[in-house]
Amino acid sequence: MKLPLRYELDVAEMFADLVGDPDAWQAKALRSESKRQLWLCSRQAGKSSVASILGLHTALYEDGSLVLMVSPSLPQSQELFRKAVAGYRDLGYPVGAEAMSALRLELRNGSRIVSLPGSSTTVTGYTATRVLLDEAVRTSSDLVESIMPTVAASGGSVIALSSAGPSTGWFYNLWHMEGAEEVWEKFTATAADCPRIPASVLEEARLLRGSQYMRREFYCEWGQEDDAWIAPELVDRAFTLVDTSEPLWSSRERNRLS
Repeated sequence: MKLPLRYELDVAEMFADLVGDPDAWQAKALRSESKRQLWLCSRQAGKSSVASILGLHTALYEDGSLVLMVSPSLPQSQELFRKAVAGYRDLGYPVGAEAMSALRLELRNGSRIVSLPGSSTTVTGYTATRVLLDEAVRTSSDLVESIMPTVAASGGSVIALSSAGPSTGWFYNLWHMEGAEEVWEKFTATAADCPRIPASVLEEARLLRGSQYMRREFYCEWGQEDDAWIAPELVDRAFTLVDTSEPLWSSRERNRLS
């Protein structure tokens, strides 16, 4: 099946037909020519949809290209891969496939899309055109150090996409590093930037997991892990002179510590 020329000229056109009209941040990310990108996004902001279409577009229009889809676990990588394969199917299987499995798609133009678990050993030896690193905040610095050589010779791109997480790790450090934006283009999309996330979903997340979880996962606010024994703000309050007529911890916080 021959694809429209407008797809080759603008990947956002392909995205619009396969997924829907892109949000402002999605359109900008799709059209970015930066070789290094960090996406800090709300849950359900559509970051994996953008990444999968970018990977598919690369494979279709850059003959002999290799797209690596990497996540902390293989099932997560497969979810990103499945979205790319679904797009390939919806386009009518253009170019033609030499082989297709749950982990890789090989096209007749020599391009490949490969799904891998996030381990420093699994990415070694590849020469990639594009690396899509999903749930990046949950990956180790060792993995990133192994990924960068895969695009060194090819001049390929690395896109790390994630929601927020603990205030630690390579993604957090790179996101806040002064001058990093000169090399790494940054994109942010909170729930406020995504009209598809209703207020009821945010309220449900707050009630079930707490306001900290909701702010982190949907508003890109960094913080400690959910299972931290005592929240840092409680420790600060413990060493602050307070009115003894008021309890130091709320009933909910006392239950958490009991």
